[in-house]
Amino acid sequence: MRRRNLSLVLVAYAITLLNNAFIIAPAPLVGTLTAELGLTNAQVGGLVSAFLLTIMLVQLPAGFLIDRFDNRRIIAIAVIALALSAVIPVLVPTYPVLIGQRLLAGGLTAFIFVPLANMVTRAYYPDHATPLGIFLAGPPSGMAVGLLLASPASAAVGWPLAFSLFALLIPALLPFLLAAARPFDLSGRGFTAKTYVTLFRNRQLWLVGLAFACTYSGYIFFVSWMPAYVSGPLGVDVVTAGIVAAIVPAMGIAARPLGGWSAAGPFSADRRVPIALGFLGLAAVTASLLFLRGPAALLLLPAAGFLAQFPFSIYYVFGRSLLPPEFSGTAIAFLNTTSLIGGTVTPYAAGYLRDVTGGFTAALQMTLLISILGPLLLLRLKPR
Repeated sequence: MRRRNLSLVLVAYAITLLNNAFIIAPAPLVGTLTAELGLTNAQVGGLVSAFLLTIMLVQLPAGFLIDRFDNRRIIAIAVIALALSAVIPVLVPTYPVLIGQRLLAGGLTAFIFVPLANMVTRAYYPDHATPLGIFLAGPPSGMAVGLLLASPASAAVGWPLAFSLFALLIPALLPFLLAAARPFDLSGRGFTAKTYVTLFRNRQLWLVGLAFACTYSGYIFFVSWMPAYVSGPLGVDVVTAGIVAAIVPAMGIAARPLGGWSAAGPFSADRRVPIALGFLGLAAVTASLLFLRGPAALLLLPAAGFLAQFPFSIYYVFGRSLLPPEFSGTAIAFLNTTSLIGGTVTPYAAGYLRDVTGGFTAALQMTLLISILGPLLLLRLKPR
């Protein structure tokens, strides 16, 4: 891996780390938000769901622009707009403002994550599986940072600033990104809207996307609701709960690069295998959590984080191979859109089930069923 390439991957990793810390910031602040604003659990979960909803809605149109225009300019505009929007909840910390800003931020994030991933894949293509896996360790790193630091930041500077802090830091990384990306040709490609639309007739691409939605559903459940789960049913103190909850997404720092490596190495002949293993392992862990409490349950949570994230890089490599090279941004955008179907519904649904039942059993059962559904989609998917 050449040094200049590594620089690009590391800066892209750092930007997506901060962006994902911002996405998950409401989760560790659930107690504060319910107390200060009188919110329900479903409403707090909705602050994560709203963010992911607009990423999902905007991502495919964004993919069209990402493959047509220079990705560096797209990212710079989106990052600055995101930071400016994050100032508003600090000044006016009310729920309507919070939810509105999260909806806007999700749309802007659609022009940050995918262009970053596209830059990495284009810089390394065709040997992009491992570098992409390294870049994709950024989101779980960010989730871990957000879960670990948002609550202490709230105590130090107040919850409104803690809510927006990570988004306000991202623009500082733009000069480093532009410098690292300078050696590469990241200009756009010319094509028509009709050509773009025909790409989505690929049934294999849809199968990969829907399987990714099931995987992402399990991942976002364990990330967004673990602070409340660990400090609630498992009876762990708030500080320890934050540390344990942060470990869950942090497992992706190893799982996602390993997944990318496996797609290029031992499972290159049949990429369905590691995805199926991830599903079945997560189903086993979730089923166990329905019965276990105390230290045994705590020890299983890192395994859930690892198993849910191991297939992530494989999905992107899979999807990237199903479209022509000049549509790499579109392939990534499509997978982001479909995966976020699970990501959008799950945080709110889990919060709703908790409000209705008073516990986490129903939410765990929902996650178990989705983890069982996922492997069924793989039966109609070609090996690679």
